[in-house]
Amino acid sequence: MVNLILPYPPTVNTYWRKFKNHMVISPRGRAYKNKVAEIIKQLEISKFTGFVKLEISLVPPDSRKRDVDNVLKSLLDALTAAHVWEDDYQVKAVFIERMDKDPEKQGFCVVRIAPVQIKN
Repeated sequence: MVNLILPYPPTVNTYWRKFKNHMVISPRGRAYKNKVAEIIKQLEISKFTGFVKLEISLVPPDSRKRDVDNVLKSLLDALTAAHVWEDDYQVKAVFIERMDKDPEKQGFCVVRIAPVQIKN
């Protein structure tokens, strides 16, 4: 099992932007992906090659109402880009919980990744 503490992910509302009739990742989204890649590189995590399950604890920076599913896409994309696994297709199960706000107003998430044994 791998335990990660990562910055709070951007929502899908801020992750994508339209540019010349194409949807592209926003500057905020690219910055998030780069930050996650930097953290993963420092931790020297071995790439998962099989299926995994995720447990995610979201600690938002403030008390605004937030949908927990709005940050999943940017988080999974960032972990894929950081080579934690080959493709987010490998994610078989996800459990997400929203915690109380971060008193330091930064926001973060705790991600626990564990391999899943597939029964034949």
